[in-house]
Amino acid sequence: MWRPSRPEDDDALVALAAALYEEDPASKPVPEAHHRRTLARLRAEPIRGCAVVLEVHRALGGYALLVSVWSNELGGEVLVVDELYVAPAHRDRGHGRALLEALAAGGGPRPGRP
Repeated sequence: MWRPSRPEDDDALVALAAALYEEDPASKPVPEAHHRRTLARLRAEPIRGCAVVLEVHRALGGYALLVSVWSNELGGEVLVVDELYVAPAHRDRGHGRALLEALAAGGGPRPGRP
């Protein structure tokens, strides 16, 4: 089940982000401080977006960073999936697809239909 992240999820979420960048390296290393600053900013300014986590049997199995922007051309909010990661043990079960379909339908862990 995908849900909004909470402060107590941060350590596990940062570990998942490190796993993402280990599997798919960025052009430059992404320091832990960037992840923590992003989480803090999204919580302080939810209009910017949110972090969501995949909870499976009371453990975190993935995360996504959902960032909002306004598009004049499209006439409203656009939701950018900045990062989406599902841990290997939880892949091939439709979790990522379920998140994207729920968001497109206006449901899921972030209300509203972008």
